[in-house]
Amino acid sequence: MAGSPLRRTSDRVEEVGRRTCIVLALLGIPLAIAIAIGSHAAAAGKAQQSAMSSHSADAVTLEEAAVPVAAPPIAGTYVTAQWTAPDGTPRKGTLEVPAGTRSGEHISVWQNDRGELTEPPPKRSQLFVDAIFVALAIMLLTSGAAYVSFRVLRFGLDRWRLHEWDRDWERFEIRQRRQS
Repeated sequence: MAGSPLRRTSDRVEEVGRRTCIVLALLGIPLAIAIAIGSHAAAAGKAQQSAMSSHSADAVTLEEAAVPVAAPPIAGTYVTAQWTAPDGTPRKGTLEVPAGTRSGEHISVWQNDRGELTEPPPKRSQLFVDAIFVALAIMLLTSGAAYVSFRVLRFGLDRWRLHEWDRDWERFEIRQRRQS
């Protein structure tokens, strides 16, 4: 950091702040990777528990799904359906199915040990995408926090420089008045 003897203390502080900002942003990368790996492992454990406690079943629709006139083509509708619980008892409930589903069609559903409908366990690809998202979010947060901190430091240093500049001009004007 040796440089021009005309460099002010605020210039040196700004340089240290800039280098610290870069180091913190770069340290965010391994931190993000470590946290993403940990969150992926935790999510994979929960997914495995979910897969062990939920079961796939075949549900049969008991009514036709209406085709809404003004709905977008990806919208589903709700119909009553019947499926068999893991203990063998028949269950009835409401399912979301694609519009136009006919009565008597077979729909795959997921249920818990009591026969209640649940979400399917997440796929491995979804867990991987979630871990990448976590890593990117942490990298953005750490680098963003470092950048904002540097900008706050620089704002304060600029105000200090302007104050010093004004003070030096006051001294110069006082000297000029004394000489004239």
